[in-house]
Amino acid sequence: MKPGKLISGNIQIISAVIIVILLVACGGKIIAPNQPSPEPAAAVPAAVSPAANAQLPIGVFVDTHDGYGVTYCNLQGQPVTELKTPNAASLGPGSIVIAGKVSPGPVEVPIVFLAVNPEPGLMINRKDQLSPLVAGLNIFQIAGAPGLPVLAFSRVDPQDKGQTYKLFAGTLDSIASAAPIISHYDEKFLYVYNPLAVEADENAIKGVWYTRTPWGVGGEGFIGNHGLYYYDYASGEIRQLLEDGQNLQGFSPDHSMAAVMDESVPEKPVMKLIGLKTGEMSVFAVEAGSSQGGGLAKFSPDNGFVAWMEAGGTSMSDTPDYHSRLRVARLGASPQMVLDLTDAAASKALGFSEVFSAFPAGWLDGQTLLVNAHGGLYKLDAASGNFSAFCPGTFAAFAYD
Repeated sequence: MKPGKLISGNIQIISAVIIVILLVACGGKIIAPNQPSPEPAAAVPAAVSPAANAQLPIGVFVDTHDGYGVTYCNLQGQPVTELKTPNAASLGPGSIVIAGKVSPGPVEVPIVFLAVNPEPGLMINRKDQLSPLVAGLNIFQIAGAPGLPVLAFSRVDPQDKGQTYKLFAGTLDSIASAAPIISHYDEKFLYVYNPLAVEADENAIKGVWYTRTPWGVGGEGFIGNHGLYYYDYASGEIRQLLEDGQNLQGFSPDHSMAAVMDESVPEKPVMKLIGLKTGEMSVFAVEAGSSQGGGLAKFSPDNGFVAWMEAGGTSMSDTPDYHSRLRVARLGASPQMVLDLTDAAASKALGFSEVFSAFPAGWLDGQTLLVNAHGGLYKLDAASGNFSAFCPGTFAAFAYD
């Protein structure tokens, strides 16, 4: 039997959020594993080499919210097949990993996802066969590497007087029995390790990129992250690229750029786009009405553009005044804002009476941004500012060969 089922879908939008607070040039310091983050120290040259070139996706996985699975769409936005992901906690970044290459023919790529019922943990779909991969409560986030069978995930283990925070990494064959690469106990409410990406050469893991995120925080607004770290798999060293006071809001596909939301001067918040090796920085002022700041920053594969979302007001009052805007900036020798689209302008451009928010999902190439809006995915040409429909469903993950 061929895996999956042919589909047509309908959808609704998901929003997720993060926030960041500033970096220092191309910082990097080594800290001991199994220890809390150190106090800020003087910056030294970064010892982490970014990936040479970020890959371009060959397709997109989306959630059509039909309760069956995750749908694969080709680069023309045509739904091809749907792979089962029963009892998934959600089907978005941080809760699903496409753990292999998508080859020509039937789509049989392994998919790892966070499940909640009947037993919580990580499940895997291999050739339409479902099985538990890692059992247990309180798994926070999962991450992988483009087209490779590698995985990282974080977990919180409650103790009698506190929590143990753990980060794991391994291949699909080893992750179930892997010991944590980092483990830290604290009696106070702290920050869970939040894996962002695994760096690997085929099946050989080289390292894990991660930030730290408050455990159990929800509600409206962008969730603050703390710092940026790289765990070197061979040496066991941890290199800190951004200080804990720096709130990471985006990380480039080639691991060389970071987006930082800096609210250190409350009346003048800014989004900072920082080269982690070069220390070069582009700074863009947050719009005056964006009281929640900005987040969800996505860099194009060639780091030529970056897009993010800003928001203000609230939807949780008796008289809701929530509003958002999508912003796209060109980087390089002459950084400049090329698109600043309010939710009202997005509604008009997309042909809807109202769009609650339009936020970046990721880039198909160096010029084409995918945008989640009004329950679907749309293409935005960064050069012209023109929208076009892509596919139904909310973004889950990119596919690679």
